Amino acid sequence: MTGRPLSPEDVRRLLHDAVEGVQSAPDAVRRIHDGYRRRTKARRIRSAAIGVAAVACAVAAAVVAQQIGKPTGPPRRAVTPASQAAPSAAALAAAIRAGQRAERDESGAPVGQFGVLGPQAAWVLDGNGLFTTADAGARWDEITPPVSDPLANILCVNFSGLRDAWAIVLHPESATVVSIDRTTDGGLSWSDVSLPAAGNSIGIASISFANAADGFAAFSEYREPRALVFATNDGGAQWHQVSAAAPAVGAGIEFTSTADGWGVTDSGRLYRTTDGGLHWSQPQLPGFGQQDSGGTPSASLPALFGQHGVLLERGPGGALAEGLAQVDTTDDGGRSWQSHSLPFDAEAQLYQSAAQMPFAVPGAGAWLYFGSSQIGTTTYARVTFLRATTDGGRAWTTILPNLGVTGIQSLSFATKSDGWAVARGCAGVGCENAGALLLYTSDGGRHFTPVRPPA
Repeated sequence: MTGRPLSPEDVRRLLHDAVEGVQSAPDAVRRIHDGYRRRTKARRIRSAAIGVAAVACAVAAAVVAQQIGKPTGPPRRAVTPASQAAPSAAALAAAIRAGQRAERDESGAPVGQFGVLGPQAAWVLDGNGLFTTADAGARWDEITPPVSDPLANILCVNFSGLRDAWAIVLHPESATVVSIDRTTDGGLSWSDVSLPAAGNSIGIASISFANAADGFAAFSEYREPRALVFATNDGGAQWHQVSAAAPAVGAGIEFTSTADGWGVTDSGRLYRTTDGGLHWSQPQLPGFGQQDSGGTPSASLPALFGQHGVLLERGPGGALAEGLAQVDTTDDGGRSWQSHSLPFDAEAQLYQSAAQMPFAVPGAGAWLYFGSSQIGTTTYARVTFLRATTDGGRAWTTILPNLGVTGIQSLSFATKSDGWAVARGCAGVGCENAGALLLYTSDGGRHFTPVRPPA
């Protein structure tokens, strides 16, 4: 095979041969973790976000489950290939080589949470603290809130631009059990407000600001079905409790006004409030009805652009069950939703809920999704493909990034071209050693560059 286009069978055979032959450097991820542990010795604030709180506060994280057992739930839909010619043999070979280099590259570091602030601007929370960058990771500024409790954990972070930020901090050894810290000068100084009603068993938290003044914070205790909701109307200088019976925090909360907000539980159920968090109801999403055998559908938090909104919906079924996925959109602020089928297999059965699937929405009609081939399942290596649409799902293209064997946990794009991803590295039998690497792209995902760690 030289310059001619590859047939589907050629692609399948080439991918199979390539991924089955790929072996990561045995000590690559171990060396990443060793450096990470050395750096964290000098830090007093430790991030709790590598666990479930990472899902609740930042972007949808992909927790890939091993596919076993017989699938359950609704029958699979026929999948129509996305509109793009098969990649050439040279492109496939280059992607696989780049993927091998990425997995051997020590320039990455484990990432707990991250968020996008602009085309080249982002924030990262890891075991070293809280950091921001304005130049795609060429330089990082540490803006970790100062605390006296050596066991303090930053549960969640929310930014509004590069200067205004809020952090929910758990202080297990202090009389101030939970505080909301805020900065208005890009982290040069912080102030904090304690929330005495929040106990020290808080495990998951999320915070959202509709504007610079009006914000909401939600807290859930471990394994509790309810959440506490607090609100502020002065930028976080003072907080008051709104509800003690809101749905549990899972993938987080998102408010667009002082009245309208959204929340997703840890099981992926979508809830909505229209009275500032006092009452919550479950909206009716299209496409997947209630099914006794497979449970209920799950959804990601909506990405909202005025009255227009976009979310990813996963059909009924558990993490190991068969599941379909679709994109839902609204043009009336969430009162009604329309479904859009995906012309490719999103492998929804590999994820616990839609909130954990690698889906990004830089605009109302611009969506991206990271998938992988179904070749090479006898090793952890999978060739990844990025699916992209710029017209609301009417036409999709398939992009082959330079990440041939790197799995993507989460994805976030500031524009159609500029985006960030967290990739999961894996080494060893059963992937006992794994680390999360931060990646950046400025060409719509065709090339990703490992970003050097903040510390």
